[in-house]
Amino acid sequence: MTSSTYRQASRITPLEEKGDPDNVWLSRMPMARMDAEALRDSVLFVAGRLDEAAYGPPDLMYVREDGLVTAPETPKGWRRSIYSQQRRFTVLTSLDLFDYPQMSPNCVRRTDTAVAPQALYLLNDTVIRKLADSLAERVRKEVGDNLGKQIERVYWLALSRPPTAEESGVVLKELEKAYQTRPGQRAPADQVLAKFCHTMINSAAFIYID
Repeated sequence: MTSSTYRQASRITPLEEKGDPDNVWLSRMPMARMDAEALRDSVLFVAGRLDEAAYGPPDLMYVREDGLVTAPETPKGWRRSIYSQQRRFTVLTSLDLFDYPQMSPNCVRRTDTAVAPQALYLLNDTVIRKLADSLAERVRKEVGDNLGKQIERVYWLALSRPPTAEESGVVLKELEKAYQTRPGQRAPADQVLAKFCHTMINSAAFIYID
């Protein structure tokens, strides 16, 4: 894990593209999406809603009125995916959509698909939106109402890096525009920040490991 090959990034240079176009010689890390469990747990973590309680019985699954399968919320949020009850016909929707291994009868290799329901889930699911609200609330508590500091904090929490000058400028401009819903009126600050947090959770930079 400390070798230079293992620690490579997925960025490709013209030289690598010419000499190793198919990455046969491991000239770079292949970009990969987080697996289902890591993605769900990461959203919970950045939102400050990951219940880190360990051990105990598995969390029972239940089917919501809209047909999606979810886990019960605890006072601290939701427990890690590893503590979800494993049932053949009742799998967490958030895991099932993102290629959670199906153990019927066994799984020797995970699949990796990119289909529309994945994006629709992250865009529209009520729990994801609730977690985006929680992330916005966490950011406000940590850095206050300064837009520049909010943008930087969201980037650190979601992507583990600060925004570039270009990213910061674009986001700041768009947030200011979002506040001005009507002449002389400003949209609620919590709603605008929550939409930005929701956008970051949906971004390829958050979902994929670079």
